[in-house]
Amino acid sequence: MRLTKVRYFIKEGCRSFFVNWTMSLACVTIVTACLVVFGIFLSLSMNVSQITNYTRSEYEIRVIISPETTERRVKEIGREIEVIENVANCTLVTRAERFSELPENVIAGLDLSDNPLSDSFVVTFKNLEMAAQTADEISEIPEVRQTTQSKETLDKVNTLFNKVTAGVIALIAIMILISVFIISNTIKLTVFARKRDINIMKFVGATDWFIRWPFIIEGMVIGVIGAAFAFLAVWYGYGYVAAGIGAVFTNFNVFAALVSAEAIMPILISSFLGFGILIGAVGSIISVRRHLHV
Repeated sequence: MRLTKVRYFIKEGCRSFFVNWTMSLACVTIVTACLVVFGIFLSLSMNVSQITNYTRSEYEIRVIISPETTERRVKEIGREIEVIENVANCTLVTRAERFSELPENVIAGLDLSDNPLSDSFVVTFKNLEMAAQTADEISEIPEVRQTTQSKETLDKVNTLFNKVTAGVIALIAIMILISVFIISNTIKLTVFARKRDINIMKFVGATDWFIRWPFIIEGMVIGVIGAAFAFLAVWYGYGYVAAGIGAVFTNFNVFAALVSAEAIMPILISSFLGFGILIGAVGSIISVRRHLHV
């Protein structure tokens, strides 16, 4: 494609945007609204996924060691657990530490020599799907008396994660389809208003793509402007809401897993620009197509 043609297409696309400013404004408004809703779902899905992953990473079991096990052997057991492939972290909790964690009314009148508790390890996992298998592997160590894993809790956490992932994918797919439908139909109105110009260009011998490109450029301009407005709205809104949640739920560690506004910014920019340009261009191509057959 010649540079002169490219300049012509860009010039005509931008000129058409301003000449038909009322329809262009309507399209920008629709694009902005759709992208804002899409951005809200995207931000929500990212945070739900991150909080779910945070919850999964916090799942832990306690490995109880037989009380007659020597201190040296307890340390060796800790090293044996740490080298198991799926173990993310293994922390020793001594019998004295466990004793100090008991309520005052329970340990009243008792001293450390009366401590009936055993040394234990708190274990977290790299892959929660393999947690049960890893716990069974730990239980094979002779001095391990008990592992306090809850299969029911584990299954609930894994089920929740799978449902959240599937729900997020479904919501984003639905939002994309709705946005494509609304935006393409709005652009059709702008094309329909200029079908006379398209017919004249066809009659004087213009090729289909020569006619399409100014509309495609116009659709891309609409997409970029709508993406810019949507980004500003979602970014500032997200920062305000995230700060409010952090201030209210200061004592809940799970909210520390929220995605920061700075981290979400590049994702919003790339997705909004890509989605806005793509929808504007595709919507223009679909809308112009029916008026090219004269």
